[in-house]
Amino acid sequence: MLQGMLPQVRECLIKAAEARRKGDEASDKEIKAFWREMEERWTRLARSYEQVGRTDDFLKNSLNSTRNDSRRASASFLRKEGAEFLQLAKDCNEPAVEHQLRIIGTELLNEANRSTQSTDKAVQKGPDQA
Repeated sequence: MLQGMLPQVRECLIKAAEARRKGDEASDKEIKAFWREMEERWTRLARSYEQVGRTDDFLKNSLNSTRNDSRRASASFLRKEGAEFLQLAKDCNEPAVEHQLRIIGTELLNEANRSTQSTDKAVQKGPDQA
């Protein structure tokens, strides 16, 4: 049960269990109350660590998603610009300018493809490996 959790959470729950055991073994009401309070404090601390872990996971996933969205938007922009340069080359009457426009358009499209491929690889790896 304790294997899949953060080490801090596990340690707090172990301490809470120890406090409960000591409270159960105590005969004095004040000592029992003390150990019950300690158990509750350790349990609250464990919950706090769990919340921090969940928040951290959420933020990591959110950041990875934002990065991928940004890469996709960049690739889309590069594709659009590349297509425009190729269209300008097609409409151009100057061979030297046409050649340069084709080179620029092709490079923009190639960069868009590279950007898309790196985004796909990052998505396949997952948030912890990107």
